Formats: sequence, C-alpha cells, structure tokens
Amino acid sequence: MAMNAKKGIIKRSDLIGRLVLDRQSVEQLGHIEEIAADLNSNQVIGFTTKSGMLPVGGKKRAFSWQQIETIGVDAVLVNKSSDEGNFILPENADSSINHEVWTNAGKKVGVLVDYLIKNDTGTVTNYLFKTDGGLRGILQGVYIMPASAMTSAGSKRVIVSESMVENPPQYTEGLDQKIRQAAEFLQEDLERTLSDLEGLKQEAQKLSKSLERVADQDDREDDSEKVGSKDSSQPQ
Repeated sequence: MAMNAKKGIIKRSDLIGRLVLDRQSVEQLGHIEEIAADLNSNQVIGFTTKSGMLPVGGKKRAFSWQQIETIGVDAVLVNKSSDEGNFILPENADSSINHEVWTNAGKKVGVLVDYLIKNDTGTVTNYLFKTDGGLRGILQGVYIMPASAMTSAGSKRVIVSESMVENPPQYTEGLDQKIRQAAEFLQEDLERTLSDLEGLKQEAQKLSKSLERVADQDDREDDSEKVGSKDSSQPQ
C-alpha cells in the first residue's frame, strides 16, 4: 500500500536505501544514498541517489524534495525533470547526522541520530537524539524533541533550548507511526471540517435566497393590497 507524499510523516533513516523510480517512464533511478537538510530552518532540501557500482558503471543523481510525487513502502516516485542534472544540493544542505547536541546553557545532551520529516513539505517535525544520561538524570537511550527546540546548527554541533529537553519523551519503535497517524487524523479532520463548513455555507446561501423570495413575495402582496385599497377608495 503506497503512502501519498501529501500526507504523513516519515523517518529519515527509513528512506535511506529506498528505491527511486521515475513516475512517467518507471525508470529505476537508483537508491536513496543521502538526505540533505538545512538544520537551521528544519527543512529537508533534497536527496541523492546512487545506482550501479561507483565510480565505474554507476550514476549519482540529485533531486529536490519538491520532485517527490509519492513515498511508497517499497519505492519513492519522483518527477524527473527534462533538465536533470541542473539541480545541485546547496552547500548549506547537511547530509550528515551525528551532530553533538548542546543546550543553550552549555550542557552536552547527546548526539543527533535521526529526524522525522513531513511528507508534503519536507519540513523536519522532530529530532531524535541519543544520550548517555548526562542531562538531569535522563537514562541512556534515544529521545525525541520538537524541531522548535533547535536554536542553531553548525557542521558538527547543534544548540537546543534546555527548557525543551529537560524531560523529553523516550523514543520507542512505533512512536513515529503514532505521530504519522495523528498527522493523518488531523488532516482528515481538517478536510471534514472544511467540507462541513462548505455544506453549511451552501445551506446558508439557499436559506438566504429563500428568504429573499419570501420578502419579494410579501412586497408584491403589499403593493397589490395598496393598489386594491386605492382603487376601492375612488368615488363610484
């Protein structure tokens, strides 16, 4: 079952190694090798694919996140542009992970190990970091924090708001699935709400037209009564 790129959230590591196909020709474009993001803006910019055995007989391609049409369980479908090769990942797009995580109070928290990506926009919603338990007695393990906790990022380290990682929830397998389900539920709930509002709007328009017709009818009847009254008051 495919997952539409316009809905849901996916983990970065789940995309690494996934097959990439051209949507139109169904040509195999390789497997995702690197995913590049601007950690300062919490935005995935694009990714690279590798096919064959590099450097001999292989090919490396770069795609922007906007070229993705569908993120499926087995493959990612992209719209390969005719001017392929013109898209180049910018220098500020960091394809590494493993950044040291420091708080704005100067405490080392751990190391970034992954992040969750919003399918439609490529926005990073959450970061996963591994810690050895160095922050307020937090046990060793992998924890999750909102992307808004990130205050600045360099090539090797990031700084996060200490208040937002004081008691972070521990990450367990399946948590990203729950986040994805929540995102899809909110999207569906929004769509239902918009549909309901459109229905109410149409009903209101119908009611308004009905009231206008009733008002016009009343006006015509009043005018008719006035004419009749005027005629009856004339001398015989």
